[in-house]
Formats: sequence, C-alpha cells, structure tokens
Amino acid sequence: MSENEKKCKLSPSQEIVIQSILSGKNVTSACTDGKVSRTAYYNWLKESPQFQDELTNRRSEIVETSMNKLRSLMDEAVDKLHTLMKSENQEVARKSASAIIEYVLKTNETMEIEDRLEEVERLFLERRTYNK
Repeated sequence: MSENEKKCKLSPSQEIVIQSILSGKNVTSACTDGKVSRTAYYNWLKESPQFQDELTNRRSEIVETSMNKLRSLMDEAVDKLHTLMKSENQEVARKSASAIIEYVLKTNETMEIEDRLEEVERLFLERRTYNK
C-alpha cells in the first residue's frame, strides 16, 4: 500500500492533528488546530487503527531520522572529546576524559544487558519448544 493510500484513510482533521503533535504541540493545541475536541482525539486513539498506526509510524520515522543524524555525528564528537582531553586546561582535560570513560562504561553495560537478554530469550524459546 502506497503512502498516499494510507493517508487517504485519515480525515483532514486527523492529518492536521498528527502533524501538530509531531511538530511538538500538546494534545489540546493539536486538537484546536484540527478543529476537533480532545474527546475525538482520544476516541481515535482507542478506536481507529489507521490513526493509531499512522501516528506511531510517523513518530518512529522521526526517531529513526534523529538517531541516524546522531550516528553521523559520532566520529566528530569522539574526535572533539579526544582533542579536549589533550587540552592544557586541566579541568577541560579531566571532564573530557571522564566523559569518555563514562560513555565506554555505559556502552559496555548496555552490551552486557543485550547479551543477557538474548540468552534469556534463547532459553525461553528452548523451554517453550521442549514443553510442546
């Protein structure tokens, strides 16, 4: 199904409300923009799979786009921290070194958690298979 076909399932008011929410407005302002009540908005969230899906998909796209931008800046950010770590200003050097250590520790912790979660999932599936 094309993007235009998906959008056709939404009313003009629903489109406006979604755009307003994604632009950072709160629900009340978004509903005002779409000329609908807050009750209508919450009904859409409960009863309209098309509205729910479109809002979720567009939010996910924004997050994915933002994450890609952040990833593209990682090399530059690491280079900057490395440069700052060599600063003659001891406070700047200490803070950048501390930041690097903190980021590495957090990354290692995240990787360990992911590994443990994968192991739990593997054991769960294994147990589920044996119980059938």
